[in-house]
Amino acid sequence: MAETKRAFTLRSIILMIVVVFIFPFLPMIISGVWDWWEAWAYGIIGVFGFIISRAWAARRHPDILIERSRSIELQGAKPWDKILAPMLAFGSLFILIVTGLDKLFGWTSPYSLPAKVISLIVILLGFVLGSWALIENRFFSGVVRIQNDRGHYVVTTGPYRLVRHPGYAGALWTYLAMPIFLDPLGH
Repeated sequence: MAETKRAFTLRSIILMIVVVFIFPFLPMIISGVWDWWEAWAYGIIGVFGFIISRAWAARRHPDILIERSRSIELQGAKPWDKILAPMLAFGSLFILIVTGLDKLFGWTSPYSLPAKVISLIVILLGFVLGSWALIENRFFSGVVRIQNDRGHYVVTTGPYRLVRHPGYAGALWTYLAMPIFLDPLGH
């Protein structure tokens, strides 16, 4: 219980609220355009996808949220990953900021509706793959580290049968599809 209280500080809770409830809606916040169906769809998928996947993962592996909340501070995290992990996390933030600015200033040409539907499917598949990896792998940390303190072993079930790093693969799919789906001039 004390470990849970240390992991979920006021700072971490506020940061989580910003990441989960503000970041997905940044395109609309930045552009000031609130009738943008693609941005609403992305924001709703992002919020509910995050909440559902974390709840499901925590139910299956009760200690995973504590591990993920403290992962950068823990011993054994690779120095390069203490830099790479936040950069990966800010990749989607960067895309959301740029799409909001694109909506505001009209920098790009619109994509077709079929391209948007395909990109939405890719985004959903990316979220599903990343969430499946999180739910399947009780060692799905925010950084690469051998978790001796948690009895770490190599996971070979679920999406790990198909690809070594399904969380990264899902994020990559999502990042590639986001600019097409959040095309600011397409509605």
